[in-house]
Amino acid sequence: MLESVIHICNREPINNMLRKNGQEELRITQSEWIPLEDLVKFLRSFREAVEILSSQKTSTMNVALVFRSEIMDVLKLNQDDEELILLHLKSNMMKKMSKIFPVTKSIVAAALLDNRFMSTTEIDFFLENPNMARTSFLSSYIREVININNEPEALGKNAGNTSTSNVTDTSFLHKLSRKHSVSTCQGIQGNPIEQEC
Repeated sequence: MLESVIHICNREPINNMLRKNGQEELRITQSEWIPLEDLVKFLRSFREAVEILSSQKTSTMNVALVFRSEIMDVLKLNQDDEELILLHLKSNMMKKMSKIFPVTKSIVAAALLDNRFMSTTEIDFFLENPNMARTSFLSSYIREVININNEPEALGKNAGNTSTSNVTDTSFLHKLSRKHSVSTCQGIQGNPIEQEC
């Protein structure tokens, strides 16, 4: 919608329509088009992620962490010619990220279960606090969710019930996984559940 509004061919008709409807005070001046153009550029950063999420027919929890990392990168990127209003918008979004898009155990576990995102740096930051290895975290989370301690046969019943999404957006997701990951090599150790994780 904003792309259509700021298009050079639509600017004069919009102002003419406002004047005809007695809304001359809402007329958009030349200096007001600039922040609108910046806003459109900023929102374009989210287009591909939104299109991927809205076209999915399967769960997208596994991409949440890498998308959050990408959003954080977009918010941190400051260009020299950016309007002050856009800088304030980014700053406000950044301050509220932990509330509106928190890093939770479930999205960390989902990222760990997708081999494209298991090395995402956000996982390292999340596991720094409890000082836990990836396998230990995943093992404890699985126990917490499906209550393996009380029902040891549950793991066997649920094994093999995972499905892989056959998506056309793999190149974009692979690009994000490489961008927001570090190369980590951890030896397999611990109990059989941890080895499986």
